[in-house]
Amino acid sequence: MRNTGARRQFAPDCEPYVAKTKGASAAFALFYHVVFGTKWRKPVLSEAVARRVIDLLQAVADEQAYTLLGVFVCQEHVHLLLSLKPTQAVAEVVQRLKGVSARRIMEEYTEIAEGHLWSSGYSAYTLGDRTVAQIKAYLGGQAEHHAIAPEVAE
Repeated sequence: MRNTGARRQFAPDCEPYVAKTKGASAAFALFYHVVFGTKWRKPVLSEAVARRVIDLLQAVADEQAYTLLGVFVCQEHVHLLLSLKPTQAVAEVVQRLKGVSARRIMEEYTEIAEGHLWSSGYSAYTLGDRTVAQIKAYLGGQAEHHAIAPEVAE
């Protein structure tokens, strides 16, 4: 099986976004690098599935008012670069992103459905606004890191 990956980059210049993270009574810049894998790290995220995962994650983010700044999907794991509001808990955000995407992927791609798409855990790392560009570059380098030919989603 060919090792494929898909990547979508959002908000190439973070500064305008950072300037918008101000409310009536608060200013914030809360950025998270989140990583989660498939169940048993099985390489089930083909190019087509990876593109669909990206679309689903973006749809959930839009619906729930999460700011998805970057995504990279490899065959057995996903990297997200998120900016959240202080009222949005990382655990709840990840649960919703994983839950909705898993349900839809397992409905649409029945050949990979084995009860669970994602592993139960995830990793979440906080970062300051100065390191957002570094994480974006890191996500952009994942294709090379995993020795795959990246497919860039629109």
